[in-house]
Amino acid sequence: PGGFVSLPYLLKNRVRPRMYTFKNLARMASGVLTEQLLMRIGFMLTALMVADLGTDAFAAHGVGMNLLALSFSFGDGMQAAAVALIGRSLGENRPDKAMEYGYACQRIGLCISLCILCVYFLGGRALYGLFFTEAHIIEYGVQILLWTDATVFEPWDYSLVPEYQVPVIRSNLMELERFLARYPK
Repeated sequence: PGGFVSLPYLLKNRVRPRMYTFKNLARMASGVLTEQLLMRIGFMLTALMVADLGTDAFAAHGVGMNLLALSFSFGDGMQAAAVALIGRSLGENRPDKAMEYGYACQRIGLCISLCILCVYFLGGRALYGLFFTEAHIIEYGVQILLWTDATVFEPWDYSLVPEYQVPVIRSNLMELERFLARYPK
């Protein structure tokens, strides 16, 4: 009671999603699924190539991948915040507020990316010095962080652009409203 999805209600009233709902869900999720699969394959292939370079290179690579994962965490969090704030604003019929939230999240994400870029670029040697004492492994790590900088700083990333998110979320909310309108309150 009081929750968004009530399993007893769904079972009692025999609510079943229609096939077109699954098709829409699959259509929306296919891009993200493809991106995630290709990214994981890329990480695995990179790890296999680095493993052939030897233990030292692989150790430096492991630390670099953990730092990259930390960088992705900030981006994932900002994207979740943007979607939640934009969705709430659109639910309140405030597309102007949704655009403001989208731009605010985009600017915050850009600032976080710049900070990470500076830390990796200027402090890469010190970061790897926390994990290794061997100079050649630290040099591997600095090279890895220079490449990581190129992937972390993505001002062109469309996923945080309000002009992209607001219409997509608005469309999803309208679809959800049409679906829920068929059921009594």
